[in-house]
Amino acid sequence: MYYSNKNELPILHLYNNLILYVYRIFAKIKTNEELTKSIYNELSYCHNQLFLAKTFKDKKMKYKYLLLATASVDYLTATMRIVKKLKLITPKNYTVWSYKIAGIDKSLQKWMISCQKP
Repeated sequence: MYYSNKNELPILHLYNNLILYVYRIFAKIKTNEELTKSIYNELSYCHNQLFLAKTFKDKKMKYKYLLLATASVDYLTATMRIVKKLKLITPKNYTVWSYKIAGIDKSLQKWMISCQKP
């Protein structure tokens, strides 16, 4: 049996696309190794939080992990701005990255709202 992403949550699809995009950007540029490692670690951490949220049936537990994922997305947004100010990425890369992050943030907020409903 092969892996099918038909039943994958839309937010995980969006997040996987972000990870691939970020890896492609940093593969093309010379950047601070520590900064790159920090971004990769945060991408991985947030990905893990999304999978944990998906796993739990209890809405309080889901919400807890979604809150942690939101904090990671906020960190990635702030880091992205620093990367832009250091001129390590192009304005186009920044725009694409911003749209991807915004889509993920919007999906996260909707998921969190659904966890608060009885």
